[in-house]
Amino acid sequence: DYAARAREWVLNDGFHAPAKASLMADDFVWFGPIVGPLNKQDFLRTVDMFKVYEGFPDLKMHLAEFTRDPVEENRYWSILRLE
Repeated sequence: DYAARAREWVLNDGFHAPAKASLMADDFVWFGPIVGPLNKQDFLRTVDMFKVYEGFPDLKMHLAEFTRDPVEENRYWSILRLE
């Protein structure tokens, strides 16, 4: 189930909890609006260096259910709210 896998990734992406490298393909590439592209090794080093989850220990994440994009079938969407 791709929606469940997407949810597991967001919950373990390295920003809200330590990154789970096992969820990432060997050819993983992360693209951000300013930073990137980062390969798997560089991404893991970067999120491990910042440890956002330690800087904001009281941060609460509310993640809506993922839904499949009607046009791009391999894309899933959700809403993430931080408190």
